[in-house]
Amino acid sequence: MSFFNLIDQISFKKLIGLSFLFAILIAIPLTVFVVQQQTKLQSEAYFEKPKPIVPSKKYGSPPEGNPQITLVWPFLGKVGDAVLIEGRNFGNNPVDKSLKIGNKQVPEEYINKWTPTLIEFMIPEGAKSNRVNLSVTGRGANWTFPFTVYSIDTQIQVTENNDIVKVLKGPAEGKIIIFFRDNSQQESRKFSGTIVPHDKTIISVKVLDKNNQPVPFFVEPEEFGF
Repeated sequence: MSFFNLIDQISFKKLIGLSFLFAILIAIPLTVFVVQQQTKLQSEAYFEKPKPIVPSKKYGSPPEGNPQITLVWPFLGKVGDAVLIEGRNFGNNPVDKSLKIGNKQVPEEYINKWTPTLIEFMIPEGAKSNRVNLSVTGRGANWTFPFTVYSIDTQIQVTENNDIVKVLKGPAEGKIIIFFRDNSQQESRKFSGTIVPHDKTIISVKVLDKNNQPVPFFVEPEEFGF
């Protein structure tokens, strides 16, 4: 029996039914394929890494008066540590500004915040123990107390407990100078323990060897209120 004779023997209703069934059999795998492709595209889009948004640097107005530093806190740190400078007349992140530890310039990218009364910066590579100073539109300000830069290899430690300041693993000979908030200071050659006034706040410390050269040291932050 030929194919055409077989078609003639099948009723029109059965032919429509078979055509419909055949269409379904083709449509199902095609639909699955399309869904899989859409899912794959969505998945790839979902895991696409977002592009970072780099905020633009905003600069503001310079100060009207001369800048003044009232506090640098803490009084020591290592490379990468954050330091705060309090004072007045710093300007609102002016373009014409300079911040240094001794002669070491603090790069712009190391300055986290610069407001009229507060500056936050990170200690840059190459910084050495010295004083912090800044300049805004040609007008300068200095922090007269020493700022110590130490490294993770520093062995000398200064401690403060119950109003007794000690120097651990310090040089065989030398002295310690303790600076207070009221601009007074106390000097001692006793590394084993120096009694400090209970009602005074320590804002800086300096350790010197027998040649009167400053040596780096570290502290436990909570002992000095950091």
